Amino acid sequence: MIEFYTIAIIGILGAIAPGPDFIVVAKNAIGHSRVAGCFTTFGIATGILIHSTYCILGLAVIISHSLLLFNIIRYLGALYLIYLGIKAILSKNTVPMHLQHQKMMLSSCQAFREGLLVNLLNPKCILFMLAIFTMVVMPNTPYWTQAIYSIELSSIAILWFCFVSFILTHHRVKQQIAKIQTIAMKLMGLFLIGFGLDLILIFISHK
Repeated sequence: MIEFYTIAIIGILGAIAPGPDFIVVAKNAIGHSRVAGCFTTFGIATGILIHSTYCILGLAVIISHSLLLFNIIRYLGALYLIYLGIKAILSKNTVPMHLQHQKMMLSSCQAFREGLLVNLLNPKCILFMLAIFTMVVMPNTPYWTQAIYSIELSSIAILWFCFVSFILTHHRVKQQIAKIQTIAMKLMGLFLIGFGLDLILIFISHK
């Protein structure tokens, strides 16, 4: 139970900390819909389950110690964040009424994919999950218990980011955001580009 509560606290702190996951959920919730924000959340939660799985199997140690593989993930993650950022900056927020439902339906699959890729290709997330499963979880912890921890972390992400999506798309909040939606989308695009450049600069500084 100590491990369970410790992981819960770490998971909550990790979820609420501003990062690419938060920005991409906010971007899709504000720019598309509450549904898009929630589907982005499900993608992030799936990414966490995948991270947890290879951490439990011990593959995370191999990834973190393989300089080539880790740098490939770092560059792919950085380029994807920059791509999403540029896409957000260039996006148009005006959609004809008769196309809004179609846009929402199309953006659901895209939002899930964005959430999944942003989480999977984030090297900081890899190290975060590795730290949990090597420093918090004891080596003799059964696999089924570690699987529960994996579900716990994923559930925390779902609860938090769905909450963020609901808040950002609440009619009162939405009315206020609508006044600055174009600026907000471009700012979030800049943040995503900043996160991407940060990953590249960290690699350069460590060379």
